[in-house]
Amino acid sequence: MSQRMYIREEFLFVFINPTTTSPYMTAECTICGEPYSSSPDKCAVTFSDKESCNHVFCQTCITKWLRTKGVNSCPICRRQLFTLDDEDYDDFDNWDEEEEEREAEVFFTHEQIMEMLEDIWYKVYWMVDEHRQSVVKEGRGVSEDEEEEEVESEDDDDDDEDDDDKEDDEDESATKPPLHTSTLLHSFMRILASREDLHDLNDATGFASGMKINVLSCILHRIMAEHIKYIESTGGKEKVLEFPWEKAAEWAAPLRWIMRRI
Repeated sequence: MSQRMYIREEFLFVFINPTTTSPYMTAECTICGEPYSSSPDKCAVTFSDKESCNHVFCQTCITKWLRTKGVNSCPICRRQLFTLDDEDYDDFDNWDEEEEEREAEVFFTHEQIMEMLEDIWYKVYWMVDEHRQSVVKEGRGVSEDEEEEEVESEDDDDDDEDDDDKEDDEDESATKPPLHTSTLLHSFMRILASREDLHDLNDATGFASGMKINVLSCILHRIMAEHIKYIESTGGKEKVLEFPWEKAAEWAAPLRWIMRRI
């Protein structure tokens, strides 16, 4: 079976993830030669696609490498990671004003992208409110549960096993994300439909290709993960976390690619 090829933004956003290096592997990035612990992200990353060569780098170096014009392969083994856009082969010396104007129409402005991300941020928060309420409720019942555990410690082993089974079931359900991907995607489409500056985008299927949906799902799940982490770290008692402009900048590039006009 031939290797599936991705595009640059999809690969960078989905298939570069943190990893723990094996003891026999070097603790330094193979590109810059610096320890992973001294990198801005404080961790090593590797490729997580199905055909991964498992080579390890610091995130800053490999991201810069793969964003270089004309580069689409692993710097060590030269395995091709994604397809190059036509723009990677364009002769920029012959770029004229008409082409620049046409290219500017392809992408939404940075302000529009950030506004959409801000809308999505607060929308997802309210969508996980049920989870927040559950966290608050669990927090209130901690002291009562501790008292009950002292009494239940005198129960027989059979009862303890039943309780363990129930706890296992609860743990499994707790690992499930509060919202399904389809729910997040539907919410995103509704946000698009409500924006007047996107009135000409009357057919979402134009940009909703399989690869773009995959990247969009990752963005939405990462936004949800930020809310869940904040809710669980505060016991669900704090107000909504303000829109993280700096972190959102990491989501802006893949979202801008998703929103390319056709």
